[in-house]
This record gives sequence, structure tokens and C-alpha cells, in this order.
Amino acid sequence: MNSKKGFTLLELLVSMALLSLILIFLLNMLIKLKDVNIVNKTSLDFSVSQALNSKEINGDIYKNKGIKSVLTTNKYLLEFTLGDESKRKLIIEEGAIKYYKFIKELERYELIYSDKPINDQYNSISYTYDGRLNLYKIILELNNNKKFNTEIYYSE
Repeated sequence: MNSKKGFTLLELLVSMALLSLILIFLLNMLIKLKDVNIVNKTSLDFSVSQALNSKEINGDIYKNKGIKSVLTTNKYLLEFTLGDESKRKLIIEEGAIKYYKFIKELERYELIYSDKPINDQYNSISYTYDGRLNLYKIILELNNNKKFNTEIYYSE
């Protein structure tokens, strides 16, 4: 009887090959999960930025009796008058949104709010108005053609 305890060289090579295949698949899966995490983090940063922008701008507009009229607009600027006759500017500068109010005593605009630039920088700003609903919709567009809206409802 030949009763040797142990592994043959062939068994050892087969087990190493199987183990290396499993490790390759696990490493590949880990790399894909990391990419998904990066995409989700960017999406979350964008959503948080959008929520903060809407909160700050809408809060100021509500406090000052809504938007009365839009004065000037171009690709990077939206200037408007609020219900209490105060003036505001929403500007895209260096990839970030900046919100200014006009100080009559100083005859100049002062920064109220600025967000931090995100990976996808802001590309343009525009608005629409629906008179039936008294709804202004401010549309901010990113370089990758993503859009998000800041909807401003106000009624007396």
C-alpha cells in the first residue's frame, strides 16, 4: 500500500490557478464598485449643491415677496426685481453660482450667497415664466448638458 499524505504538484498548481482566477474576478469587481462609488459621490454632491442653491435663493425671494420682473438676462446673468422693489443678480462666475443683492445706500451689489464649483461647471442660466401659476423657473445648465431647475412660486 502506498499511503502518502500530501498534495501532488499537479493538485497544487490547479488549486493555485483556481485561486488566482477567483482573485482576478474579485479585483475586477472591486474596481467596478470604486467607479460606481465615484459616480454616486459626484451625483450626491450635485444634488446637495442644487438643494442648497434652491434653498438660499428661494428663501430670499419668499422673504422679499417674490419676483416682480426680470430686468436683464444673458447666458451667465439673470437680474431681477423682487416684490419689495429690491434688486437681485444671479451670476455664473468661475463655474459657481453667485447671488447678489443691490444695496441702495452704497449703489452697488453685494454678494449674499455663493456655492462651491463642482466638477461639472455651470454653463448657462435662463428662466421661464408661467403667468397662470405665477411660476418663475430658473434653469441652470451644466457643461455636460445636465440641467436643474430652481422653481420659484409666489402668490399673495
